[in-house]
Amino acid sequence: MYKNNLTYKYHLSDNRQVKKGTCPKCGKPKCFVYYLDSSNNKVGDQYGKCDRADKCGYICYPPSEPKEQQPYKQGRQTLQPPPPLSFIDIKTVQATQKRFDKNTFFCYLSGVCGKEATQAAFNRYNVGTTKDGATIFWQIDTNGNARSGKIMHYLPNGHRDHARPPTWAHTILKLDGFNLKQCLFGLHLLPDTTKKLAIVESEKTAIVASIYLPAYFWLATGGLQNLKADLFHELKNFDIVLFPDLKARDKWNEKAKELRRICRSVTVSDLLEKRATEQEREKGLDLADYLLKSPPETQTTTPKQQAEPPQPPTLAETPEIAIFPPKHPIEPLEIKPPKNAQKPPILANKKKIIEKPIKTACNPENWNTEISAFEKWLLTATLPAAPFHLNRCTVINDIPLFIDVSIETTKAHNGNPAYRPYFDRLLEFKKLVSYENRN
Repeated sequence: MYKNNLTYKYHLSDNRQVKKGTCPKCGKPKCFVYYLDSSNNKVGDQYGKCDRADKCGYICYPPSEPKEQQPYKQGRQTLQPPPPLSFIDIKTVQATQKRFDKNTFFCYLSGVCGKEATQAAFNRYNVGTTKDGATIFWQIDTNGNARSGKIMHYLPNGHRDHARPPTWAHTILKLDGFNLKQCLFGLHLLPDTTKKLAIVESEKTAIVASIYLPAYFWLATGGLQNLKADLFHELKNFDIVLFPDLKARDKWNEKAKELRRICRSVTVSDLLEKRATEQEREKGLDLADYLLKSPPETQTTTPKQQAEPPQPPTLAETPEIAIFPPKHPIEPLEIKPPKNAQKPPILANKKKIIEKPIKTACNPENWNTEISAFEKWLLTATLPAAPFHLNRCTVINDIPLFIDVSIETTKAHNGNPAYRPYFDRLLEFKKLVSYENRN
């Protein structure tokens, strides 16, 4: 495709011309990109754009500059081919895939998910390490070309080190005239079409989610500003699910309208919006923050089971089926007693019958680990249609309601053996559904 060789009166700095400054709205340092004139001089301290599009979104255009910049003509215009894309030698990428014991993010994730799972995820996404322990998220396209690598610094607790702004590998390598055209992080995994595609904003979230929810292919835009049609043309034959960060769902819904013209189907998940508390919304929680609250569920499948292609999840198709409190009055389950059921015998002495607590092999203190494992399974489970026969005594006519009531009751009486049957029914439901999906 050819583009007009037009000259603009103002343009945003690329951080090499003028360093980023402090945003006049949110006050965050090193996040404000200034507008420059044709001589690469700042138009003014107030004219520019804040990088924190989801949390701040401040932008101020120079005087007489409309939102959509209008170029001014310099003589007769001619069509010029765009400059060729620049790539980084793949040997440079491979050279960074070591020294993971020095990588702060790798060390943190290993402590939560285990070193083996973390190493596999880093290898899958070709993640690299700098000499000072930063993480390099390489953007590699479907042809195996390294577009560049985003370098991010992390703290020992797994959060971004905001005192050290991100940079690019081609900037560190001082590659003059480098023409960067970004692609989705993880795009090189695209040839495997057995899974649905899940899109998140952060590269870190994509790696974490690939460990916890392997039924999806996890890709990352690398920023809210990259959620645009140009990066999604290679996904035109795919069904994709967008997992926005908290407080960004409205913006992702708007972008989804554009993406539906390209992709086969686009769904915006409301998982976090339904799950999060007010405090979590204020903090801008993302999917990784939610998943990292507990270790991933260990997989205990046989080699034969591992060779089978994963079942496509239906969370995106039915996002309302999740682990959230019901919004309507709770109705009791319809329980049908078996035919010819015997009545309990009448005691001769008519003493009061004392019910003994149900014996279980669970931890008498709480069932947090089991509940967390069930919730993670539920995120990607293919739920059956109602009515569902749980056993010969129980018929489930409203599956989402059954799940909501059982989980909320279990959590409210966590560790109380008298309420264990509520959770045992969920485990029985999981066992039957998993068996049906395998067959």
